[in-house]
Amino acid sequence: MEYIETLLCAKGKSELLELHLQRLTWGLYQNGYPVSDILIVTARNTILNALPQDENYYRIRYLLNIDFNGVCSDRVEVIPIEKPVFSTFSLGIYTEQCKQVASPWNAKTTERDLYRSAAKWAAQNNYDDAIILNEKGHVIETTIFNICIMKENKLFTPPLSDMPVKGVYRTWMMHHSVFPVIEKSLTKEDLFNAEAILLTNAVRGIQLGRMLE
Repeated sequence: MEYIETLLCAKGKSELLELHLQRLTWGLYQNGYPVSDILIVTARNTILNALPQDENYYRIRYLLNIDFNGVCSDRVEVIPIEKPVFSTFSLGIYTEQCKQVASPWNAKTTERDLYRSAAKWAAQNNYDDAIILNEKGHVIETTIFNICIMKENKLFTPPLSDMPVKGVYRTWMMHHSVFPVIEKSLTKEDLFNAEAILLTNAVRGIQLGRMLE
């Protein structure tokens, strides 16, 4: 299995690096792999050594592969990007597939067939992104964002038991948001009745969502 952490590198500095390493550790434990301090120290140093030292912005993809014998190998991809800007994403609800609640998919891995199918559906139907549901019909995330909805000065986000990816920016929001963030299962009706839909992603930060169906 290949685990992935995607970080923003802004002007030579990595954003939320320690939260990414915490999620990596958590994901490995979730799937039954022993985690050593050396593995995490190596991951941190590999990422830091790969950061471009200039004034530009980059998406840093750290990939850790663990084979059937438990042997680890890692690599880093450095991708130039434009400075992230705030924008609104039109959203549709993808219903052709759903995420299984029993799956160990809170971790961020490269096993993303569901997300690729949902993204393809969104593009074919002229949405910027697609809402993904779990097998209970609960809203859990989009193909690239975690979701929060605003209602009465509170933010509500799906609990990890509903199987969203354990987003790094989601974790940051839980501790640093101006508004209290409450874990709660969300329905499609909650999206349409929300005062605002906030989308969070470690590279793009906070964006706005808009339901179109």
